[in-house]
Amino acid sequence: MTTYKDKRSYERYPHMTPIWLTRFNSGRWLEAQTLNHCIDGMCVQSHFYFQPGTPVLIRVKNYPPAGSCNYNFEGFPTINLGEVKWCRENPDTTPASYGVGVKYYPPEY
Repeated sequence: MTTYKDKRSYERYPHMTPIWLTRFNSGRWLEAQTLNHCIDGMCVQSHFYFQPGTPVLIRVKNYPPAGSCNYNFEGFPTINLGEVKWCRENPDTTPASYGVGVKYYPPEY
C-alpha cells in the first residue's frame, strides 16, 4: 500500500501555528492552523472545504512564534501563494474540519 509519505519530495516537519487562509482574491480571510510543512508546501487544518486546484494565500498570524521551540523553520514562509492539492474531511470532528494539502507556487525571479 502506498502511503502519503512515499509521494513527498521533501521531509515534512511537524509545526502547529495559527494562520490566515483565503481563496486568492476573495478578500475573506479564514482562520486555520498548520499541521506540518516542508520546502514546497504545508498541511493545514481548516473548518472550511477548499476545492483542489484552488489558489490560496497563506499568512502566518504570529511569526516568529512566542516562546522557545524545537521546530525546523526551513522553508516556512510568513506569507505565500499556493494551490490546494487535496482536501479531506477529518472524521469524527465537530464542527467539521478538513486537512488541506497546499503546494507553494514557485517564486518568479
